[in-house]
Amino acid sequence: MRHGKKIHKLERPKAHRHALMSNLASALITHGKIKTTEAKAKALKPLIDKLITTAKLNTVHARRLVAKTIKSRDLVKKLFDEIAPEMLNRTSGYSRIMRIGVRRGDAAPVVMVELIRAGQEQDEKTKQDKKGWRKFAPKPKAKTEKKAAKPEPTPPAVEEEETETTVVDDEKTVAVEETSPEASDEKPAEEQDEEPESDKKAPE
Repeated sequence: MRHGKKIHKLERPKAHRHALMSNLASALITHGKIKTTEAKAKALKPLIDKLITTAKLNTVHARRLVAKTIKSRDLVKKLFDEIAPEMLNRTSGYSRIMRIGVRRGDAAPVVMVELIRAGQEQDEKTKQDKKGWRKFAPKPKAKTEKKAAKPEPTPPAVEEEETETTVVDDEKTVAVEETSPEASDEKPAEEQDEEPESDKKAPE
């Protein structure tokens, strides 16, 4: 039974365990997220949450309490000046654990510990809102595309050709009519001069 076992000993002595947690907390403040085993992450999460809650007080005493765990002055300043002001609207849950897979070799479960900053918090809210909206949102109607009316095929220009042919025929007929019959009866001069051989006989 797990009664009274609030400390994650991680099979290490006290001094080694404190040094390990100090290094993990420093790395998390520096980079914002780290990869480690699941057992170490579960031991680190309550520690980093307590450090951020203490940093939100922003007093000299609070800085001294945080400096017991975080040995770097630059990281203490970053925690008080950058990270803690972003967490003023939150009462808890400053970090989260996400499972990644297993470690190659011993198959230990590997997770990612990440600080939840202000921008990430807004993204999570928008995602939740979208999920709720999708449940009750009406389904989009299928778009009915209006088919463009096909232009009617133009009939072949047969009538025009017929009229042209008639015009040409009329011109021919007119030209034939204009030639008078007298002109047709008149023979050319060469034909008149020529007389048939029967008429040309030598006189006896």
